[in-house]
Amino acid sequence: MAAYTIWIDMQDIFQYAEHNRRPSGIQRQVYEILQVLHGCTPQSEEVHIGYVRKGVDGNPACIVSAQDVENLFASLADDEASAVTEPVRKAPSVPKKTTRKYLLKSPFAKAMVFKQFNRMRHALIRNFEQMPEPLGRPLLRAGTLQMRVLRMVRDLRSQSVVRHSTSSQRTPVRIAEPVSCEGGMKPGDIFLIMGAAWADAAFGERLHAIRKTYGLKPVLLIYDLIPLTCPEWFPPQVVSTFSAWLENVVPQCSDIMVISQATRKDVQDFLAQRRLHLNQAPWVVPMGGGFGDMTAATREAEAPGLPPAGSYVLFVSTLEARKNHILMFRVWARLLREKAYEDIPTLVFAGRPASMVEDLMQQMENTEYLDGKIRLIREPSDEELRGLYKNCLFTVFPSLYEGWGLPVTESLLFGRPCVASNVTSIPEAGGKFARYFDPYDFEDVYRTIRQTIEDREGLKAWEEHIRRDFQPTPWSDTARAILKSCEVAHRSSQQPEMRAH
Repeated sequence: MAAYTIWIDMQDIFQYAEHNRRPSGIQRQVYEILQVLHGCTPQSEEVHIGYVRKGVDGNPACIVSAQDVENLFASLADDEASAVTEPVRKAPSVPKKTTRKYLLKSPFAKAMVFKQFNRMRHALIRNFEQMPEPLGRPLLRAGTLQMRVLRMVRDLRSQSVVRHSTSSQRTPVRIAEPVSCEGGMKPGDIFLIMGAAWADAAFGERLHAIRKTYGLKPVLLIYDLIPLTCPEWFPPQVVSTFSAWLENVVPQCSDIMVISQATRKDVQDFLAQRRLHLNQAPWVVPMGGGFGDMTAATREAEAPGLPPAGSYVLFVSTLEARKNHILMFRVWARLLREKAYEDIPTLVFAGRPASMVEDLMQQMENTEYLDGKIRLIREPSDEELRGLYKNCLFTVFPSLYEGWGLPVTESLLFGRPCVASNVTSIPEAGGKFARYFDPYDFEDVYRTIRQTIEDREGLKAWEEHIRRDFQPTPWSDTARAILKSCEVAHRSSQQPEMRAH
């Protein structure tokens, strides 16, 4: 087989890093895949990996170096101090300059202040929780009220800054000037799309230009079609942008990968409705689990300020309507009505508030976060996430629709039981090791969670079952499946197109 290059589009990740401090699910998954992709490339074949992003002056694709990609992901990592002072490690890829690159200090200095502030806040809350109830609960309420006032002041200041600033974006990551793709790309090479490219409303036109100019074969990884299948959970602009992206991009791709059988069904339904055909049926890529150095959880010191081990139930997810945090709020509110305060574990929401959760945030503030029985840990670092997973009683994941359900898998990786929804792809992520409820049946949800809290002996046996028998899927399996799909696409590119675009 002739040598070819897989050009991975990084444009959406660069754009994401300009506006966000921490990665969400898709960015974390892309990072983990890229970490192992080079090592999974077949040694016997001439398969190379390169990176591209949108160029200037209308150029649809320009080459960026592997070191610039490492800089990019370092800007989203939680190890700010080392990212400021240490050179980014090299990775085999397209040739790059030998000059050492360092990240800009200003965004990391702000991130360090944010992180130190969060640690102080978490430490105070933890101290209040450990005090005798007659003293600790009033202090916890007072601290929550003070944090609410400080947050309101911060938000007002942020709005003022935005009104008087020409840009509210983060300082961009320092990278070298992109290199022209002339002479680098050739017909038969692969253009791999595995991020959140749908955020770019003009991506379809860009993809068409890349195919026309360079003769590349697009291979698309689809995580889910939720904005199309369930538009009620998204702002109208997201729905319209995503729908337009699907209509423009999918007809240009004869090779599509998906992350679950549930997403595969949604994609097949979409293809059938549009009478589109692929070189092969949507290729289900096995999803890996974990993030960063998972072994750190057993050897590093505990992250400061987190709740005491065994005192809380964990829900890791961005706060948005579809994830169904409001259901867990209702469950804990009922627990407080029916059980003694001290018998109820704290419910920890680990993630940043996003879209369509204004009612939830208001209800939590109005109830002083259910008298301190709910805690919100915004944008937790990898260190904090490892500590939260390691020391929780169990995790919950009541989402109403998922392309996969990465927090379920992560919970099992840490040996922690997970109680989750029984809909869409979530049972694929948890298999026989998670326990499930119907998220549309409140009594079923409440009964399942209450029984799990009260049956501590059963919880220990469940933990032992997970630790003994759960076999996680490594990210290398994900990478190999992606490489195999690219190989099939490359072979088909040597033949006449199966359909007109």
